[in-house]
Amino acid sequence: MTKDDVAGCFEYYADLAEGLDAKQKAPVSLPMETFKSYVLKEPLGVVALITPWNYPLLLATWKVAPALAAGCTAILKPSELASVTCLELADVCREVGLPPGVLNILTGLGTEAGAPLASHPHVDKVAFTGSNATGSRIMASAAQMVKPVSMELGGKSPIIVFEDVDLDKAAEWTLFGCFWTNGQICSATSRLLVHVSVMPSVLNACQMTSQPKAKVEILYVTNTLTTFIFARYNTFPLQFTVYALG
Repeated sequence: MTKDDVAGCFEYYADLAEGLDAKQKAPVSLPMETFKSYVLKEPLGVVALITPWNYPLLLATWKVAPALAAGCTAILKPSELASVTCLELADVCREVGLPPGVLNILTGLGTEAGAPLASHPHVDKVAFTGSNATGSRIMASAAQMVKPVSMELGGKSPIIVFEDVDLDKAAEWTLFGCFWTNGQICSATSRLLVHVSVMPSVLNACQMTSQPKAKVEILYVTNTLTTFIFARYNTFPLQFTVYALG
């Protein structure tokens, strides 16, 4: 993540914000001449933005920039483990003339700062990036007031390896995709789907490439359609799962 990434995000949404004016009061065609219909876009209101500790400035920007571009006021609650860059972001926004109260930074633990935002009646929407468990609690709190939420709760992104693969490249990108930035990334490729005919070679290449050497435990599970080979790499505290399909 670089300063250019952050600046580019603001520039992208600034362009979209300028385009909103041209779309305001866009007419909607109706089959009745006695009625006229228009589309009027309005800000949602106060939005709570809750971000995690990995990529703290960039992830905050991904939420702050579209919220401000849409005309909303924002309360950004960064992770208690990585709040400094978000406080710096607030200083920059103030220096460039953002009115007081448009962007607010609320620091603290999730139970003390994040949870009240999710349940506050004057917060109109919650955007959250983090764990499934915390996301579930936020959704439950927001549901009491039918408050809209948007969630990014991580994932299990796969890498798919076919039988005509370049083994060295497969090992390189498999390990890079899962363990880049120590695996502290929501799009880490923590699943490997590999053709059963090259499974041993791929695992061996991954073991030879990884530092420290990965430990592999393989479990064969057979069903009526195919054979799945399950392997888990344990390079504490990182791991990924391998499925071989034949």
